[in-house]
Amino acid sequence: MKNEGCYGQFSAGVRRKRRFLLKCFREEQKDEIPRPTHLEKVALEEGSFVQAVVAVMPPVRRAWSRKAVKKTLTIPAWMEEELRKREDVNVSLILQEALKKELKIKEPVSF
Repeated sequence: MKNEGCYGQFSAGVRRKRRFLLKCFREEQKDEIPRPTHLEKVALEEGSFVQAVVAVMPPVRRAWSRKAVKKTLTIPAWMEEELRKREDVNVSLILQEALKKELKIKEPVSF
C-alpha cells in the first residue's frame, strides 16, 4: 500500500533526525541545547508540516559516558604473581566482561 511506504520513509526520517540531534548536542562538546521554537512561530512552505522530535537525554548521556573509573581490586598474591608472567592479559577488560555477565547487563548503545 502506498501510504505504508510513505509512513516507513517518514518514520525512518524521524529516526535519522533524532540521531542527528543527539549527536549535535553531545555533552562532551559542551553544546548548549537551544530552547524549542513555538510551533506557531515556525515558518512553513506550502504543503509542509512540523514534526516534533523527542530526544530523552539521560540514557543517551549514560551511553556516551565512556569515562573510566578507577576501582581498587584485591586478588590473592599467587594470582598477582601469575598475572606478572602474562603480558597478554587485560585484567580490566576481563573484569568488565565478568561483571557484565554476573550482573546480566549489556554495554549501553552508542549513538
